[in-house]
Amino acid sequence: MIGRSTAAVRARWRADPRCCVPLATGRTFDAVTLDLRTGMEVIDLLRRRVGGGLAAARTTRPGPAAHPAVSGSARRPARPRPVLFPTLVDGARGRMRLLLPRGAARWLGGLPAARDVEYHGAGTPIAVPGPAAAAVAGGAGPAWAVRPGAPVERLRGQLGPLAAALETARLTVGWCTGPTVESQPYAGVR
Repeated sequence: MIGRSTAAVRARWRADPRCCVPLATGRTFDAVTLDLRTGMEVIDLLRRRVGGGLAAARTTRPGPAAHPAVSGSARRPARPRPVLFPTLVDGARGRMRLLLPRGAARWLGGLPAARDVEYHGAGTPIAVPGPAAAAVAGGAGPAWAVRPGAPVERLRGQLGPLAAALETARLTVGWCTGPTVESQPYAGVR
């Protein structure tokens, strides 16, 4: 079942666009699986990285045409759309899976290890839902949170920002959910 051809997988999804098909990583994509809280933080960090800062500054053209008083128009520069990795969410298990370019799992796995992160390189079978599997609260099985738009290989240039977002998200979630401090009963002002 894992060695299915592309035509067989497409035929299966045409018959039932919500069903999951086990596919082996390494041929066209790798994957990384992490807990849902950390995964949501990663997606948020990647979206904010593109929405502001350097990426937004690069879209403005230098020179007089960029200034409204000179050009006569007050057009805003086009904001780049975030480039996100295709993302699967399994709410019942509290896990999120990002699909990555081939070989990325091995590279990411060599970086400082994140708690509760699984790297799926060549040959690991993962369940990939059909195109109509939408994420619903409490849904059973994986569903698309970010649907694939282009071949995953085109996202190879985003692996550095992804590694930074993974580490930042891991630290943020760990810090926020770290060891709880037992509060002392309030004794009043003396």
